[in-house]
Amino acid sequence: MLSSQFLKEYPEYQQLKDQEFQLPSVYSAAVKQYVEYPTCELLENRLQKVLLRDDVEQILQVTQNEDQSFKVALAGDEMSYLFRIEFKHNLHPDAWSYEAAEYRQRYLLEDERMEMQQSPQIVECLAYLDLNAPQQDTMIQLAVLDAVAGECYAVVDEISSVFFGGTWLAEMAISYTPPNPEVNYIIHAVSPETPEEGYWLHTHGLLKYGLPELEILQVKQNNIYICQYLIQTLALQLIDNPELWLEEKCCLARSEKEEIWVSFMPWQQAITSDLLVKKKGLFRKKVLPFNGDTRDRDDEMHDAPSIVLFANINDQVCALNDYGDTLDDETHIVRALPNSETIRMSALAQEKFALYQQCFQANPPEVDKWHYIIKFACTSEQTGATEHMWFEVLSIEDKGIQAKLANTPFEIPEMQMDEIYFMPSEQITDWIIYSTPLKTAITPDSVFELRRYLNRH
Repeated sequence: MLSSQFLKEYPEYQQLKDQEFQLPSVYSAAVKQYVEYPTCELLENRLQKVLLRDDVEQILQVTQNEDQSFKVALAGDEMSYLFRIEFKHNLHPDAWSYEAAEYRQRYLLEDERMEMQQSPQIVECLAYLDLNAPQQDTMIQLAVLDAVAGECYAVVDEISSVFFGGTWLAEMAISYTPPNPEVNYIIHAVSPETPEEGYWLHTHGLLKYGLPELEILQVKQNNIYICQYLIQTLALQLIDNPELWLEEKCCLARSEKEEIWVSFMPWQQAITSDLLVKKKGLFRKKVLPFNGDTRDRDDEMHDAPSIVLFANINDQVCALNDYGDTLDDETHIVRALPNSETIRMSALAQEKFALYQQCFQANPPEVDKWHYIIKFACTSEQTGATEHMWFEVLSIEDKGIQAKLANTPFEIPEMQMDEIYFMPSEQITDWIIYSTPLKTAITPDSVFELRRYLNRH
C-alpha cells in the first residue's frame, strides 16, 4: 500500500486512486478528401452515420470554438459523450510516412501504410473517457471519428503513438463489442546497454483509462515474451478492477509447476529498492546503472504515475527474476484473464460470426488454402466443469456447427479428441480462419480484413 508520506510527495497517485487523474484519449485520422471549410452543418450531416447505431440516440450539440475546433455532444443508453473535433492541414506528412509506422502499428494494412503520407488533412478527435465505462466510450469515439473524418488512410492513437488502418476504423464504427483492450496501449521494450542491465518493459496509454502505466525492470532477454504476457494480463485485470493496483498482491498466471503472483511498487520507490539496485566498490557505495533508472525519467512520458511488478513468493516481495525458469519464453503458462475479458471475446466472436460463415460458404475448407477452427464453451454433465476447446469445422448449418474436437479434454469425460460433435452456435467463444489467399490468420479482432476481402471477391 502507498504510504501517506509517498502520497504527499507524489499527489498524482492519490489523484489516480480517487479517479481524478487521466490523460485524454486522442485519435487522429489521415483523411483521403480535404475539407476546405468545415462547418457545424457539415459535422451534423456526417454525424447522422453515428445515429445509425443502436447505442447512440441523438446529437445534443455541435458548436464551433474560438480556435475553430468543434464541440460535439451525443446521448444514448443513459450515457452522454463529449468530443473535441479539429481539422488540420497535414503540415507534417513525414509523420505519416511508411517508416513512421515501423514497430508501432496494429491492424494497418500494407496498402494503407504505403498511401497514408499523401493525406491532405488530419482530423483529430479528443475525449476524456468515462472511467466507469471507458471501453464503451472508446468505441463511440472511434465511431465519431469515422463519421466526421470520412474515408481515411490510417489513424494514430496520439497517446500510445500506435498506427491503425482506415479499414479497421470503419469496422470499429459498426461494432458493438469493444475492441481488444490491448489496442489502447503499447508495450515498449528498451534494450540495455549491457546484458547485466536487462530490458525495461513499460506501457504507454493506460493513463487515459485512469490507470497507472505498468513496468517490469531488469528483464532477461529470454523472459521478454512471458513478461509481456504478465503486463497484458495485469492490464486486463486493472480494466476489470481499477483498484487492483492498490492491493498487496494478485495472481497473473500459472505454469505447470507454480502460480505467478505479483506485488506492485511505484517506480519512484522501485528504482531505489534493494530488490533492483546493485552496488559495487570497496564500501559498496557506487550504484550500478540499469535500464529505467533515474537517467531515463527526465521527460513527462516516463515520469508519470506507473507501477513496477515484483514477484510475491510465499507472501514475500522479491525481484521478479526470482521466479527463475518459470519466466523463460518457452514455458507454457495459462493467464488469469478476468471474466469480463472472456465475455468480451465471446461477444465479439458471436457478433462477427456472420462474416466467418459467409467466408466458409464462399471458400470451403481446402488443404493449404482455407482452414477453419472454432472455440466452444463445453460443459460436462458428469463433472459440471466447463472447458473452452478448439474444434475443426466440417460444416455450418442453421442450428449449429458440425466439428471435430482438436483438444484433449481435462474434465469432460464424455468428449474425446478427434471425435465429431454437433455444437450450438451460441456456445462459440472464439474462432480463427487460416487463409493462404489472405496470407494471414483472421480472428474476430482482425475481421475488418476479411470483410474487405469478401467485398472484393
